[in-house]
Amino acid sequence: MLLGLLLSFLLTSAICGVHAVPSYPCPPAPYGGNVQPPADSFPDLPDQFVLHVEANIVQKQATSEAVEVYDFPNKRAAMSITSNNDTVTSIFNYETGERFDLLADGSCKTRNLSDSSFDVFGFTEIKAGGTPTIMKVNDVFRLGQDAQRTFIGETVVRGIPVYHWRTCQTWKVGGEVRAAFLLEYFFSKPTYYTATKLSMVPVRAVINGTAVNVDSEGKTMDGAHNFSHVYEFSFFRPGPVEDDSVFEIPRGTVCKDRQIAKPLPTLPDQFSLSMEVYVAGTPRPPMTERMLFDYDFGLIQTDRYAPRGRGERFGLTKLTIVEDYNNHVQYVIDSFDGNCSISPMPEGLSTSGAGHGTHITMKHGQELLQFNHRKYVYQGQRTLRDLRVDVWANETGGMVQELYFLANWPTSRMRQRLQQVNLDIDLSRA
Repeated sequence: MLLGLLLSFLLTSAICGVHAVPSYPCPPAPYGGNVQPPADSFPDLPDQFVLHVEANIVQKQATSEAVEVYDFPNKRAAMSITSNNDTVTSIFNYETGERFDLLADGSCKTRNLSDSSFDVFGFTEIKAGGTPTIMKVNDVFRLGQDAQRTFIGETVVRGIPVYHWRTCQTWKVGGEVRAAFLLEYFFSKPTYYTATKLSMVPVRAVINGTAVNVDSEGKTMDGAHNFSHVYEFSFFRPGPVEDDSVFEIPRGTVCKDRQIAKPLPTLPDQFSLSMEVYVAGTPRPPMTERMLFDYDFGLIQTDRYAPRGRGERFGLTKLTIVEDYNNHVQYVIDSFDGNCSISPMPEGLSTSGAGHGTHITMKHGQELLQFNHRKYVYQGQRTLRDLRVDVWANETGGMVQELYFLANWPTSRMRQRLQQVNLDIDLSRA
């Protein structure tokens, strides 16, 4: 994480002409390197944690804040960086080899993790054959066995007694040196009581070095520049991630160009469903509907339940609408007043039919989902009402429409075959 956070701030216009190839002098160890570290002075970092960081970028006279979530067992990670009052969140999925950047304007960019030009967060290791994998925790913190660590001694940081370690390193992309730096870490001593009961946690890190100039896409430019960063670790909680939503594409956001192009489920010819229609941000109360759909017989029955008017004392008003596509008529039954009216199938009013006059034909349920031939993009899984669902989304004219189907959850038996029929539709402004 730490080096990656550093590099994310280097992807800007830089000062030219320091060095063509980055290099940074590694100072000699104090006392001739004879300071012996205590047996418990180096932490065994957990493979799952949540971390809050204040990043002070000295050469830019700027501060940024970051929240990192690392989950090695489940091959995923996430990071949010707030800078200049804008927050950018990146979600890493090592099962599919993708990274999703959720930008401050609400848009999303999908990137391939095997493209090292975009690995500015330091989570990714490219294995033989170009396969991206998630780094082990010590490699994320640049503290692996090949880091050549040097123990400096004991000191106090923010009132916390700490052990001080130092390492000199380079950062390479495709064999090319992109940065050379001195990295200093400060870990709390095991005798200090941390908020999360972990015996040793990172407290501070200081980086000084030289890096090549790069553009906004991570491509190298002429020249290099010096940098100096100070990172304050204000929160470190080990253990499994409590909120899986940090790894999910948020509601109302569409991430295109994904590796998995999962098609929408196919609806059967006959089905029934109950739904609630709610318009957020309006005083209009929720309205419930129940639909009986039979494509083979050309019939649709919709029961609508809505609150009664002020003059009515109890219960809900039930309005039943039957669309008969064989006879091209529509029945409207008001159960409260006992009225029933019959009329020709209205033209242009029904989303369930197509055509004019007596040539109106019934649309299949699948056509209703893909209204106006909209193309839906699979967005992965999300948690909805404590249930895991598959999500498809479409953005048209600034409006985002999302379809949620229960994932691997058989809910009814139809024609001797289990169907995944639970569906939730969400509309929001992009």
